[in-house]
Amino acid sequence: MSELPALYPNMWQGQLPMGLNSETYGKSGININAMYNMEYLQHRYFPRWIVTDQLRMVDLACGTGETALLIGSRSPYATLSLCDPEETALEQARVYVQACQASNIEFKDVEELEGPFNIIWSTRPLQQYSDPLAVLRRMEGLLAMDGICLICTDSDPESDAIAFWRYELTSALAEETTQEERQRIIEDIKAGILARASKEYDGEFKQLNIPDICRMLNLTDLKLLDLLHPYQYNAANYFEEESIKNLFSDDDPWIRMALAELVNGRMNGHCMVLARKDRQVIMPSLDDPDYKSLVPWYSPFLAIGKDGDRIIASLQHEHMMIDQRIHMDDLSVPAQLFDVVKWFDTKSSLEQIHRRLLPMSWDIFAHFIRMMWESEMIYVHRK
Repeated sequence: MSELPALYPNMWQGQLPMGLNSETYGKSGININAMYNMEYLQHRYFPRWIVTDQLRMVDLACGTGETALLIGSRSPYATLSLCDPEETALEQARVYVQACQASNIEFKDVEELEGPFNIIWSTRPLQQYSDPLAVLRRMEGLLAMDGICLICTDSDPESDAIAFWRYELTSALAEETTQEERQRIIEDIKAGILARASKEYDGEFKQLNIPDICRMLNLTDLKLLDLLHPYQYNAANYFEEESIKNLFSDDDPWIRMALAELVNGRMNGHCMVLARKDRQVIMPSLDDPDYKSLVPWYSPFLAIGKDGDRIIASLQHEHMMIDQRIHMDDLSVPAQLFDVVKWFDTKSSLEQIHRRLLPMSWDIFAHFIRMMWESEMIYVHRK
């Protein structure tokens, strides 16, 4: 096999990791981070669960295929198409696929792809393409109307803009700075971010920064829908003082991404969720009038343990990239109440599940369901 270019990490070095082989492929509960966990992505961005044998996915730059094998193993009935411009990388990926007997993975030339695809991504970061705008436009052409794209980008912590904004932020957070002055500085930083993002894209990716990507997306039919994982992109999570937390509330995803990078200071890259600009999907909510008809699902990151007569539930995720002081929500409830989740079968609505638990009152049942839903330990889908 020819030598791979330096840009390809070749993580497995030709050897399948322990626990992944032809016997375990499609059966093992392999852990995978949020960006590539298709269950998690469906829970967050698709109002109705797509049956896996109808789910079409494509990786436009799969490299040597490690990520694709992990995704394919967790979604063995979905169709996964792999592309990459480097034939040596594809050769290694084919070896892995053959060793796992992964029948749900196919290899395609990018020009042979026929959409629509529900989920499109590129394992290769956007900055490694000679023409990143062309990649985004190719994604746009292949994407289903309600589908999503995932793109990785390297961060640029040393860029002039980032360095200036970080200096300003340090000034804002100094003890002697008044709350009013802090607010003004933060608002100036936000305005600067949006001003750079609104400039016309000049065809060159000169700096690896957030405004450049925003300008490129403005030339496509794609929009920034969300950031993964959302917890790390809430800058308020990095502080304990309530007055400082209140400075960072913002719904604009570009602002959230830039502020999180400034506050965190050690982000190596970003993962963005894109969708068509005209996508008008409304995710189901327990605040909907007809919420009793919704179907509950477990989070793929839910972990459950026992402490005496109580159950401790939490979200465990090893790729959060957030400060050690920040913890995912946990939940401690009597074991008897937690028996409710035993009835989750991905088919029954909340109302149907409650009937099985009578004489438990609806108020107690609904309160418990809401606690789990607000903590993102469960999700709800329409039938």
